[in-house]
This record gives sequence, C-alpha cells and structure tokens, in this order.
Amino acid sequence: MTGRFWLGFAVAIVVAALPVDLAGAADVFAFEAKRASILKAIETQPEEVIRDLVEQGVAAARPQQALAAVQQWLRVNLPRDPTVLYHAGRAAELSGDWSSAVALYQQFLERADPKSATAGDAITAIHALAIGYLDDPASVYAFDRGAATRLAVNPRFRQFDRWFIDTAISRGDRPAVAARLLASIKGGASADEMTALYDNDFRWLVSSIRGARYDLPQDRVSPEFAADCKALAATAAFDEERRLLLDWSAAVRVYNAAKIEGQDATPPLAEAQALLQKFPRHAKTVQTDWAGGHAGQHYRDDPKKYWPHEVEAKMAAVRAAITKLTPIEKAELFETWGERYYAGGPQVMSVAAAREFAVANPQLVNQTTGPALPFDWMKLDFETASNLAPILERNPSPEASLVRAVVAAGKGKDFDKAMGALLGPEVWRLSPQELGGSYADAVWHWARRPGGNATRDEQIKRSKAIGESIQKAAIKKEAAAAARVAAVKQLLTDFRSPKPTTPGVRSRLVQAISVTPEILPDLLRDPSVEAQRLASDVLASDFEGPKGPLSGDPQIRGLPTGSYSPLLSRLLARHSQKVDFLKKGNLYRAHPLEPVLRQAVTSEIAAKRIDPGHLIAWINARGPAETRTE
Repeated sequence: MTGRFWLGFAVAIVVAALPVDLAGAADVFAFEAKRASILKAIETQPEEVIRDLVEQGVAAARPQQALAAVQQWLRVNLPRDPTVLYHAGRAAELSGDWSSAVALYQQFLERADPKSATAGDAITAIHALAIGYLDDPASVYAFDRGAATRLAVNPRFRQFDRWFIDTAISRGDRPAVAARLLASIKGGASADEMTALYDNDFRWLVSSIRGARYDLPQDRVSPEFAADCKALAATAAFDEERRLLLDWSAAVRVYNAAKIEGQDATPPLAEAQALLQKFPRHAKTVQTDWAGGHAGQHYRDDPKKYWPHEVEAKMAAVRAAITKLTPIEKAELFETWGERYYAGGPQVMSVAAAREFAVANPQLVNQTTGPALPFDWMKLDFETASNLAPILERNPSPEASLVRAVVAAGKGKDFDKAMGALLGPEVWRLSPQELGGSYADAVWHWARRPGGNATRDEQIKRSKAIGESIQKAAIKKEAAAAARVAAVKQLLTDFRSPKPTTPGVRSRLVQAISVTPEILPDLLRDPSVEAQRLASDVLASDFEGPKGPLSGDPQIRGLPTGSYSPLLSRLLARHSQKVDFLKKGNLYRAHPLEPVLRQAVTSEIAAKRIDPGHLIAWINARGPAETRTE
C-alpha cells in the first residue's frame, strides 16, 4: 500500500508539472517558428511585427535570438516607435551583450517620453550596466552631461545626480555642475530638495568660479558657462544669497577675461549692486573680484588690463555698502585699501580720491581700524597736510605718521622736528621694517637734505635703534603664561588708548598674542573691533607653543574665521588620509583651542549674539570625537 501511495504521488507531481513544461516548450516553438518566418524577409517586416518578436523572444527566454533578429532589422530601418529600441535593449541586457544594451537604451531615450516608466528603467539600466558591469563610467558621464536637460524630469535620472555631480567636481568640470543643477531644478526638484541635497554643490560652484585662473585661458569662465550660471541664479529661488553670489561671480570673471583679451566689455555693475544691496557684507568680495579674485600677485594676469576700466563706477557700490557693514566688516574692508594689499596692484584708491575720502569721512578714518590710505605724503602741501593730520591721529597707517611729521616740521620743513615727531609721538605705528632707515632717509630728502649725510645717518642710527629695541622686546613663547598674558593686556591697553606711546605697538601686540594662546578667552569676550580683529588674525595664522604651532604641523596650521576649512580634513589630505600616522603624531585630534572656542560659542548662543567668525573657527577646530557627537 505504501509503495502504491508513493508511486501515485510521483505520477501526480509529473502530471501537475507537465502543462507548465509543455507551455514553455510551446512558447519557444512558437517563437522559433515565427522568427524563422520573419528572417526570410527581415528587412521588410513591419515595425509592429519586429517589436512583438522581440517581446516574445524575451518572454520565451530566447533573448539572444531576438536580439540578432532585431539588429538585422535595425540595420536598414529606423523605428517610428522608440519602444522597439527599448525592447531590443532589454534583449541585449538579458543576453549579456551589455555594450549593445547601453547603446540601444540610449537611442531609445533620445526619442522616448522622458517621464515614462520605461524611460526610468532604461536610465537605471544604463548606469548599472556601464558603471557596474562595463567599468566605463566615462561613457555614462558623457551621456548624462548631454541628456540632463531632457531627462531630469524623470526622478530615476535625478537619483544619479549625486554620482554625476561628485564626478564633475572631482574633474573640476564647473560647466557640468552648473548644467546639472539647472536641469534638476527645471526637472522638478523642490526647494527643500535643493537645500538639503545640493547646498554644498552651490557653494563649490561659487568657490570654484572665484578660484578660476586668469593666467590660463582654458581655466577662464566662458560666456556660455556664465549664461548657465545666470539662468541657474534666476531659477534657484531657494537661496537668495547663493544665487546672487553665483550670478556676480560668473559675470565678473567673463568681464575681466574679455578685458584681458583686449575686447570691449561692460562691467557687471548691476550684478554687483544687486548682491550688495541685499548682502552688503560681501563688499570686500566684490572689490577683490574686480581686482582679480585674490590679493596675491599670481594667477590674476595683469590687473591693469581690467581694474582701471570704469573703476569709479565699480567702487561706487562698494563704498555705498560701508554704512551697512558691522564695525568688524568695515575693518576687514579697510584693510584692503592699503597701498600694498593687492600684490602687484591695483591700488583701490588714487591719491586724490584717498585725500578726498579722508576729509569727507573723518569718523571712519580716524580710528585704529581705519583704512591705510595712500596720500603721497612727500608731495603734500602744508595746508593739505594740516587738514589731514588731525583726521589721522589714531589711524594705524605708517604713512599717517609721515603726514603728521610733515605738519610737525612746519612750513620750513624742519628735519629735526619732523624726526622728533616721527620717532616720538608717531612711532607707535611703525614696525622694525619702517624703522630700518628707509623712512628717516625719505624724510631727510623731503626736508632738502639738511646737514649732509652725517645728519641723515645720525637719524637713521636712532631709528634703527628703536627698531632693534622692538625686536628685543618680543615676548618669548617659553615665558611663564602669567607674564605673557600681562604683556598682551598692557600692549592692548596702550594700542586702544587715545594716544599710544609704545613704539611699534601693533606689531608688538600681534607678536605677543601669537605666543599667548592663554589670552584667547579674553579676546573672544572682548567686543571691541581691535580685539576681535586680533583674535581673527592669530587664529588664522595659529598660535605658537614651545614645541611649535598648536596645530602640530607647520604646513597645516590656523583656524580660518571666514571659511569652512577643518584642520583635521587638511591634515588628512596632506598626509594621504593616513589616520594611523596622524594618531602616532598626536594629530588625529581636535585643535587644542577647541574647548575655548566651544565655550565662547556656547556663551554667545545663550546670549543670542553669536559671532559667525567664532562659530566657523570652532567648527574648523573640531576633531573626530567632536564630529561624532553632533
């Protein structure tokens, strides 16, 4: 009985399975019969017949045979319905002919409804096959770059935005990043999506544009790229500041590049005004972009080719923004007005404009954070110098000391009186560099060389002695903390007094702070512009400890207060991401001043008056442990 049971059970299984096997065999038989018939005149077959044949071949697990047939037909026919190409691509994919599959899917997408589900399937297949199986990301990158405008309406295409943009950034392909962001916005990406997923890409784009080199024609911003940036700026309503910065940055680089080539060009004054009217704190950025993008002498080509063109109109928007700036922002802008701030030029103000500005704006000029304006002191007549002298009483510029020495000398140009003022009440502005003899020699020539070389040499010797005394008074980093802190406080008090008396007080103060990290909490709590500027400068350059910079690496140092630049990231990049190496050298850590900066930011948040510079410096100071606890 048992044997009969199992026999019956086995027969039942076979019988139950038989219809399925017979159905599959029937599908294959039907497909082969149809294919044999069609192949007799494949070139003249109707499109619908070919499409049905491919679909039937895929369903019957005969994709290779279906692919061979449709490829014969496609050699002499162009399908009206692009789904033929889609099914052909599907057959190629199942056949393992991935190169043909990618090509057929791409041809399909050129004519398909980009919003359709089949388009989404083809998009996904192209990326999966070319990147994952063919190891050919370059071909997909090229395809995406050309098809983004059309296909970005399909969410399946936008799911590859991150891969594409990251690849474009790694290549430095600014136009590709801009075009992809623009396509995504036009394709339907919401403002929330753009803010959450693409904010860093906008920041990179602006930063990359501002870093474009003028000395390399191939690196300059092209008019076509600038047009994409303008369209992107007009569309990216989710971030007003970012879009205005983008519009301005691209426009000014196209303008400067055109002037370098000797072409007629109109400066983008409207873009500058639009940015500064809404966000006046970018006044320094706008001015520096007019000047070539940075203060260094390299990569700007020759600023004389573009800076002087309509310079007064360019600077009008910058000067108009001054009244809207915070005291610290004003101080940072005024710092750029110094005669040698932009290496190799340009000079922000002409001598005539500087004299006029000082007289018209004494409250801005007559302070320790005022601008170091060019006055061409040797050519000043006594009346003009007399008008300027009281305005320059607290101005930190070394030339202010010379102007006031001119007045002290009187109309008769008394050399002794001039030097008495220069090395007396006006010496607080001068560093060892100015005291090295050049200023004394210049004043002697201005005074018509009285007493011959002996008189001049006597004053030069006196001047050098003061310079040497400043250098000898430098605070030693090995000194006790209490002594260093006391020295900083004394110098800071004198610097902020109505009439400083310490020779070279600011240069001495900067040096003393640089070896006194213990003073940072006091500086961060001090709301004065002088203290905040000093803190920002020393954080950016790094404090010196007995064993070197606090960062631990002389080549990677400082905590910028105006840009995102984490110390740990820079250390990892410099040392090829070798975490073990950094750990061995005790560098895989937060900056030693991270707790101080964290406490300052915490206190400011509690007081609802957070300082952006302190916040950025703290972010840049964090190490791996602090990052993990966010």
